[in-house]
Amino acid sequence: MRWGLTFAAVAAWAVVAWAVAAGGGASASTQGAPRLGFFAAAGDVLIGDALAAHGWKDKIASPNEYGQYEVLVRKGAAPVSAPACRRGWLILRMPAALDGDAPALKVGVAARRAAYAATLAAVRGGKRARFDVTPDSYYRRTPDGGIALTGCNLFLLVPGRG
Repeated sequence: MRWGLTFAAVAAWAVVAWAVAAGGGASASTQGAPRLGFFAAAGDVLIGDALAAHGWKDKIASPNEYGQYEVLVRKGAAPVSAPACRRGWLILRMPAALDGDAPALKVGVAARRAAYAATLAAVRGGKRARFDVTPDSYYRRTPDGGIALTGCNLFLLVPGRG
């Protein structure tokens, strides 16, 4: 079983590396927005079936045909404040792959699915998960130079493109 998990992780990162080699960048809406990277403990992350089990049936629990999905991360586990978010969880959404020709779309969807698989494997394995995110335009700067979200949403960056 350990070999299978290791192989799956290596395969997922190989797909991500291929996507990086294929090029591409952040969406126009996220260019100029701050980018943050952080780790969250497995107990601070809800992904896959855990979303529905937690009562979040309206969330995208696994990648759709465009690679879009959502992950919930406990508010205290992220390096941003979210005073307007009344929930205990931040919603991290992977944007859909919608731009480019058919081969580019396949690469974009594959990169998103590989990122999802790597996060799911880490959380199910009880390990910390790495998230690279942007608040897009849904934030304000705090007086100390930090970031305060204006809602509950952060957007995941496609590995190698952000």
